Amino acid sequence: MIGDALEANAAFAESHGGAYSPEMMQRFVDWYQRLRAREPDAYPALHRTDLTKAERDARAAAEAAFKREEVAIAKQKMAAAEQRSIAACPWRQDIVHPRAQ
Repeated sequence: MIGDALEANAAFAESHGGAYSPEMMQRFVDWYQRLRAREPDAYPALHRTDLTKAERDARAAAEAAFKREEVAIAKQKMAAAEQRSIAACPWRQDIVHPRAQ
């Protein structure tokens, strides 16, 4: 499930010149709006296209932070799924997580 979602987002980005999938774009918009709600003067509205260099840099930094958070969340979900698999089949831990030996 988690792997499928990651693979789907990667495939979409690869086939669309690095663009976010519609689902990922909605997550980014929601995330960015929460960020702007806390610091409205620090981040330009997403609909704006007439950005200064400082505003472009702020938006780019926000996007980089979003990507880091998405990767961290995906890693946490995969680690949790791995732990559930190990708990369900401890005698097969060597297959689920070869480094756990």
